[in-house]
Amino acid sequence: MARATGGKLELVFTTPLRTVWKDILQRLAAQANKAFSKAAYSAIREMRGPIGAAIIRSPEVASLQGGRLAGELGLPKPLQRFAPKVIVAAVVNSIGARTIKVRQAGANLVGGLTVTVQPADFRNLLGLPISPIKYQSKKQKKMVSLDWLDWLLYRGDKIIVQNYRVEAGPFGRSGLAKMKGKQGSMWRVDPAYSGTVDDNFVTRALDDPLARHDILVVLDRVINQYWAGS
Repeated sequence: MARATGGKLELVFTTPLRTVWKDILQRLAAQANKAFSKAAYSAIREMRGPIGAAIIRSPEVASLQGGRLAGELGLPKPLQRFAPKVIVAAVVNSIGARTIKVRQAGANLVGGLTVTVQPADFRNLLGLPISPIKYQSKKQKKMVSLDWLDWLLYRGDKIIVQNYRVEAGPFGRSGLAKMKGKQGSMWRVDPAYSGTVDDNFVTRALDDPLARHDILVVLDRVINQYWAGS
């Protein structure tokens, strides 16, 4: 209301501050919901780059390309070249985003945008045609199935083959190494590369500080873009 005091006109607002703050929150919630709804689709697309780069940078994927892992797992030369690309494609194609409606909760707002990467059971990787490898074993005289991605993702430091060791050299399917019988020896995935369902080359790559930084930069950019335009 307006009132005159000492020859001056004063405007006095009688609306309670709580009502004003509630109105502000409701307007912010409406704007946030519009921004997050638009940003969800862009976030999926834009995060493919940093997430794919994180997987490619991982020591395990690097070693699959002509390194120790390629030799020990017996990956044929063609597989050494295209397996990393297939793995990256499977991971980035699993990226999802969903909005949680922003709403007022007391004096705050709750809700937002949830981004997911990689199914917890790794079915998108274990179901790839590149794993397992099937080949004719001269020793066993039959077709053998080599579940190499399962070994790498799940088996941890468990012994996989008894009484054999890996001999490096221009041997075998990989052209890098072969299994050689030796009583009392054993083979397992090198502990430097081995993984379990909760700790493997995919989870480690995505938890890398550089990867987390790059992902957050993308999300910040996308959300700000649509916030300004909402």
